[in-house]
Amino acid sequence: MCDSEKEQFKVEKSLTVKHDNPYFSPAYKLGKWDGLIRFYDGKARTFPFGMIETVVNDLEIVDIEYQIDGVFDNPFIPSLAFNENLYEHQLEALKMFFDFRHGIVKVSTRGGKTFIASEGIRLITHDIKDILVLFLVESEMLFEQAIDDISKYLKINKKLLGRIKGEVFDPKQITVAMVQTIDSILHFEARAKTRNVKLIEKSSEEDLGALNLKLKNAKAEKRKRKREFDSYMKSVKFLIVDECHEFNGENRIKILKKFDVDFALYLSATPFKSENRLGNLNLQSISGPVLYTIHEKVLKERGVLATDKILLFAFDHDNNKNIAVDKDSSYGDYQREVITHNERRNQILVNVVEICRKMKLKTLVLFIYKKHAYYINSITGDIFLSGDDKLEYRQSTKKAFLKKKGGVLFASNIFKKGLTLPEVEILINAGGGLEQSEVIQKKGRVLGVKGTKTKALIIDFIDSSKYFNEHSLSRIQVYEESVGIENIIVLDTEDGDFYRDIKEFLKGWFEI
Repeated sequence: MCDSEKEQFKVEKSLTVKHDNPYFSPAYKLGKWDGLIRFYDGKARTFPFGMIETVVNDLEIVDIEYQIDGVFDNPFIPSLAFNENLYEHQLEALKMFFDFRHGIVKVSTRGGKTFIASEGIRLITHDIKDILVLFLVESEMLFEQAIDDISKYLKINKKLLGRIKGEVFDPKQITVAMVQTIDSILHFEARAKTRNVKLIEKSSEEDLGALNLKLKNAKAEKRKRKREFDSYMKSVKFLIVDECHEFNGENRIKILKKFDVDFALYLSATPFKSENRLGNLNLQSISGPVLYTIHEKVLKERGVLATDKILLFAFDHDNNKNIAVDKDSSYGDYQREVITHNERRNQILVNVVEICRKMKLKTLVLFIYKKHAYYINSITGDIFLSGDDKLEYRQSTKKAFLKKKGGVLFASNIFKKGLTLPEVEILINAGGGLEQSEVIQKKGRVLGVKGTKTKALIIDFIDSSKYFNEHSLSRIQVYEESVGIENIIVLDTEDGDFYRDIKEFLKGWFEI
């Protein structure tokens, strides 16, 4: 609650942000909405629980006194001892979560976020016997990974875990669910209406009666499922949101708001995105603040993460006469000419991939644009995995790649998060990108320690050109914060010794 006008003004200003695309709103076009999102309710003089940290920080900047009463007075104190096999940072993260019950644990890759969640489940379900736990994910690979990890940690049969995925609705005390399935259940009527109209339009008069009966039965079944799910959602009291940075959009936030839980644990290496302030505030309003951060540096010191360096290839695209852009060219034109269809950049990428292959260094190449990947794939012949491939194929291909010595695998952004590929020694970020959280996520795929592997290398590009200068500098900032400027090596692609220098560096770094 805010008392003085000065406090109210400052809080309202702190919790007001312009919508990213207000122009699509009829109310905005008619002048009935100013395009601002307000997280502060001026009439009730209240704001969402998750905004406490933001408000406190802003009040301290302008030296306004404040007092917090009663919000954090109900810590959970488990009767069981913590698992002695957990790392200190995992224990500290859990203790902080139990103190507050709601919030984000920021976990760098290989920090053991599923162990943290599973230990939380073990302790809470022991003391609160009938509590329902929902572990929420947003991809098939993360769904299967969560089932495997939780069952192994709790030492229970996978069949004892509930599943909400696709047509499967089988909740149990501990349930893993895909958010897409929940979204589909909650909004089936609006989406089915458009789909059914199209089906009816394509049907003949003879088939129409049978189709209408089929649609009627399907609608009744979906409504039953929605009633069951509404009841289930009200019963969930411990919510775990994996990769919570993917839940900051309006639709995902609406889903999270439907839960009224006693415990809410949000997990991510990058909970907030540098380019999405509105999305960050949306998530924070539901999740609460970052309670504990498990830093990459700590994990490296404890031998959990590999020591890594960054190798950057510098291109001066502005002086490349083969790039057909001018002052009227769009971003799409630049993206095609500078990144995906840039003959020189692509040739260097192909050559570097071949160097890594011949040196038997296990290499993962990540692409943003599928057309780009398919083009490079047509030259090198390496397998490219994307969301278009079935999960079983992706899993078997990944397994085969990780099992052999060396080798090269291409992948789309499906591999930028969640998956751990500790066997991989080199990551090549072929597509660039601006968003810093994505750089951290991609980098994290290959930082694991496995067997004799204790070192990793990230290869990226400095693309000097309109638009992409900013992108490159954004990624360099992430790398500098992660490994320090002394561990970033820049090679000029115009240098006659470019390829020799790469080979010498690889031999030295990996001690070949």
